[in-house]
Amino acid sequence: MKPIPAVIYFLLIFSTAFVSCRKESTTTPYTQMQKEKMENELKGIKLIDEQKNRIRQYELDDNKLGLMLCYRYLGLAYRDSGEFDSALEAHRKEYKLAGEHRDSVEMIIALNNIGTNFRRIGALAEASTYHYRALMISNQYSDHTSFLARKNRAISLNGVRNVHLTLGNLELSDSVFRLALKEEEILGSKIGQAINYANLGALLDQENKTDSAYLYYKKSMELNREAGSDLGVALCQLALGGLEEKDKAWNQALRQYEHAYHLLKKIKDHWHWMDAAFSFIKIYISMGDYDMAEHYIAETKPVAERLGSLEHLAKLYHEESLVST
Repeated sequence: MKPIPAVIYFLLIFSTAFVSCRKESTTTPYTQMQKEKMENELKGIKLIDEQKNRIRQYELDDNKLGLMLCYRYLGLAYRDSGEFDSALEAHRKEYKLAGEHRDSVEMIIALNNIGTNFRRIGALAEASTYHYRALMISNQYSDHTSFLARKNRAISLNGVRNVHLTLGNLELSDSVFRLALKEEEILGSKIGQAINYANLGALLDQENKTDSAYLYYKKSMELNREAGSDLGVALCQLALGGLEEKDKAWNQALRQYEHAYHLLKKIKDHWHWMDAAFSFIKIYISMGDYDMAEHYIAETKPVAERLGSLEHLAKLYHEESLVST
């Protein structure tokens, strides 16, 4: 994996503090109201085959707005099912159409989606490139005060900081996390704040500041419950379980992991469900219960192989080697 050049770090911080003199044009062949109406129509469609049928119909009708948005949601559905090559293809088509329509907001959304897809498969250099491009367009966008503009900037910041956290760039991650949290607080977004509190908790956890990490995770849990986010709640349970595991409080950790495991299975989030399964594998190895560890390895392996996640496969092979020695 190629390292991200140090100059990108400087440009990232610089770009979040100053707005480029060049402003993106936002003249589109449709109104924001038309776009929101189409989004509301499409976001409830979860089945990939149904979305493909919509795309065929939009192509026949020459409905470019519907086609662009349908590619966005099709890409998200592919990502949720672990089909990352198809997700990347759909989001690239979304980006191409957004460029043709001079829709800066949709370009930002598409770039962040592409970046997230690359991050999920462990291609961090590529992920950083796309999230950084999304942030650049956000800073060049002529509207800097609306909810939509600020929300997309916060999403771009979150994408960049996730890459840097994975790479272990803790100081830069902290700066970007706090910028994103400030944006979400201004927007009043409970989900956005919950995500950033959890990420700050993860950062503090890496720095072994366990008590502070616990407080941030609990704050994130509270906001996720208020927002009705089962995914957010499950991820906080995994994080809190990790803190319990560090203290060798095995039973408390297992309870947190079990709640998260079943919740993620219920909402069919295969990607994050694997994190819950890995938590079980890791703790059972620590407890010396290799039979239970092997049980979860056997359950997780086909899912990891189907998703093609290099990150998860590497972790799986490592845990498997510990059990077999």
